[in-house]
Amino acid sequence: MKILVLGGDKRYISLMNDLNEDIDCIGFVTSNLKQNINKISIQDVDMSVYDIVILPILGINENLEINTLNENLKIEEDFFKCCKKDCLFYTGIINETMKKLFARKNLISFLSDKKVGQENDVLTLEGIIEDIK
Repeated sequence: MKILVLGGDKRYISLMNDLNEDIDCIGFVTSNLKQNINKISIQDVDMSVYDIVILPILGINENLEINTLNENLKIEEDFFKCCKKDCLFYTGIINETMKKLFARKNLISFLSDKKVGQENDVLTLEGIIEDIK
């Protein structure tokens, strides 16, 4: 299985380090990641090879920008056009821009799952407490 993590925040570092899969990631240039995780640039992406694409919690905004830990990435409207037919796309919140970009693709909002939402709340609070210390 081939996974692309396209942006995200510090929580996504833990996600990637916990997965034992072949992962490419964009937007984590200063992060310490395990050996199975390849830091690549947006120009090096071949969307036709991925089985799963994980997007930031806020997804893609109306300006076609993706929030990453180190920068905002701008994509073209046809960026996801050549994906595998059965590729799964995960994000936290699905907005109107994403509905248009991912028409007839497998777009899943992980925050719509009540258990995931509760776990996210706990992790967010733990992160706040850690920053305060």
